[in-house]
Amino acid sequence: MFTDEDFTSGEFEGMYSSLGQPGLSPAFLLVVTILQFRHNLADREAAQAVADRISWKYALSLGLDYAGFDFSALSEFRSRLAQEGRADRLLSLMLERLKEAGLVKAGGRQRTDSTHVIACVRRLNRIETLGEGLRAALEEIARTSPGFIVPLLQPGWDERYGRKVETSRLLRRKNASADKLVEQIGVDGLSLLDAIDADPAAAWMNQLPQVAFLRTLWDQQFHRTCAGRLRYKDVKELPPASERLHSPYDPDAR
Repeated sequence: MFTDEDFTSGEFEGMYSSLGQPGLSPAFLLVVTILQFRHNLADREAAQAVADRISWKYALSLGLDYAGFDFSALSEFRSRLAQEGRADRLLSLMLERLKEAGLVKAGGRQRTDSTHVIACVRRLNRIETLGEGLRAALEEIARTSPGFIVPLLQPGWDERYGRKVETSRLLRRKNASADKLVEQIGVDGLSLLDAIDADPAAAWMNQLPQVAFLRTLWDQQFHRTCAGRLRYKDVKELPPASERLHSPYDPDAR
């Protein structure tokens, strides 16, 4: 399916340096990466599987005495592959070769009711969606304008948004409740959006994808009263499922 020359020419030219000691075969690492994904393994586990599993050695055309490689090569390979759209181009190259071999043909008629098409994202509850939406916006602003974020940071923000937002972690705290948590997240998100609106120099941040997502998400999940307070909407007040946002990392997921 792939050869090492595929990774040194055309759109992949520059992926590997022509100087220095030769590295592992990129075609080999690609197949290992596919097997790793298929079996849901960490890098260290995947490298160990190459050394231990006969089925993997057979798929990779390796001898039984092959002792494996250092697992860090997988993350380095993925880093190279993630640059400049190389992964998409690699998929296109694979499809071209499958077509040439007669293994993939032009699509025919497809029954629209034959299967479900679902988003490949982790299912989040409403509170986690809000927390992750705010965390994604904070991280995007911090990457582009860290000086704007620093004055806004308040006590508790690091605990809530410093890492992945999970209700199982946040609701373990003493006196924690889901109602208080969602109210706090709502206030935090509103304070960020109000700060952007109040500063003319920060207007450009509204063009950031995660900030735009956050603003729409807050409009969908909260109602702002005349007094300026936020009210968490009931489920029956939410937009239809086809319009509702579920993940800041895949805004089209439904």
